[in-house]
Amino acid sequence: GHVNATAGHPASFTVVAKDAWSNQLEACNDEVTISIFEKQKESVSVLVAPVGVGCYSATFTPNVSGTLHVEVAILHVGVVEPTVKLDAEAAVISGKLAPIPFYKASNLMVVPGPLHVPSCRVAGLNALVHRGTRVSEEFSVSLHAVDMVGNETASGGFDFCVAASGPADVTGRMIDMGNGSYKGSIVFAVSGDYTVSITHGGMHINASPFKVNILPGLTDAGQCRVAGLSTVHSGRKSFFTVTAHDSLGNIASPSQPELFVALVPVDSHLGSVPTHIVKYEEGIYVCAFDPAAAGEFNVQVNSNGHQVSLPHIFKVSPALISCP
Repeated sequence: GHVNATAGHPASFTVVAKDAWSNQLEACNDEVTISIFEKQKESVSVLVAPVGVGCYSATFTPNVSGTLHVEVAILHVGVVEPTVKLDAEAAVISGKLAPIPFYKASNLMVVPGPLHVPSCRVAGLNALVHRGTRVSEEFSVSLHAVDMVGNETASGGFDFCVAASGPADVTGRMIDMGNGSYKGSIVFAVSGDYTVSITHGGMHINASPFKVNILPGLTDAGQCRVAGLSTVHSGRKSFFTVTAHDSLGNIASPSQPELFVALVPVDSHLGSVPTHIVKYEEGIYVCAFDPAAAGEFNVQVNSNGHQVSLPHIFKVSPALISCP
């Protein structure tokens, strides 16, 4: 019965005491000690029980997959004739004196147990959640299929799923690497707070679902929006707003690089109008300017080294005349 065992599950084998000629001993007062060691020399609890004359069963539950080291020690304490020799499958010792110790060492292979979904976990989850993924970037996860005591499986074939819910529901993809490991990815188009779930057969892995904040992309000058330029008069301080967006239309976050805004005249004979950003909050810039002359102007935005003249031409009317 000395065959492969499965991690996390009871296993057993039988020890039969024999002489040098492979005859099963009939002595009933042998003392048998069986020790099993996992990796790092950690011992496994073994229950030894006699199952017949000269036969002993060993029952144990391994926790770690891999090679186990099995040691069997038999102490024959009966009356031993000088012509008798004890053997255990290989080693032979002289039997002139009692008691006579016998020692046998062997190895036993333990394979991982069945997949245990709640024991599977994402590698480096804490760092992943706080990394700061932006829209259009790939949010990647990796995990390894394990049994109930954490032993990694050596082959694939499991259908893990990754998905997220939040401002938009997103289904990701999971790639089976064929060696028990899996690579998952999701690409978000809308920024905000999401709940990410990794499941197998409707069951969540360890720490799933978990929260992640997806940041907007870098400000795209061409996607900025202007408001508040409906009525402007020369000689009067006016205000307008520029809302910064990324390439997918998400409002840019406060951590974005500064936006530069200028008012450029359509008539090249007029000079540019200085613009000052007086307030910024959640991607919205409040701009102040004081046009000295009437005419048509266009809003020019510069962000991340990208300069764009927005398709927004507005008119500055002559100054209002007040009658006495």
